[in-house]
Amino acid sequence: MTVLGDNSIYKDSVDLTSKFALTDNLSGVDYSKTTMTLDSHSYQIGTTILLYTLPLGQHTLVVSSSDLAGNQVSKTVHFQTVASIDSLKALVTRIVDSLQDKLTNNELKGFVNEVKAQSGKHISGEASKYSLTQLRFAQGIRFKL
Repeated sequence: MTVLGDNSIYKDSVDLTSKFALTDNLSGVDYSKTTMTLDSHSYQIGTTILLYTLPLGQHTLVVSSSDLAGNQVSKTVHFQTVASIDSLKALVTRIVDSLQDKLTNNELKGFVNEVKAQSGKHISGEASKYSLTQLRFAQGIRFKL
């Protein structure tokens, strides 16, 4: 497995995509039986993992597969997510940029959905309510929040 190193430490503002190679010189790899779990939750192979969506601390990523003869193999990687002032700045910039892009492209429904999703998490409940109220006012209450 590349990208993730066992016992590595990553800032929560980083996105990770696990890359790994499966080989079997005899019967071949049964790709239909390849799975990836992160902290016991299933992910699609190749999924980008947004580390800010995980709680800070220790995590376990497991990739399992089988060959066509039924032999199974599994690789487990442990890693830790941490926050710092720099990662928080990067995360705030990322959220603001995403919201501004939606407004710039007149994607109001996407803006509303993102603000609601981040409300009480990365956007305070008060700021979320204010943003949605202002948007409703600006749009003449043409959509339901």
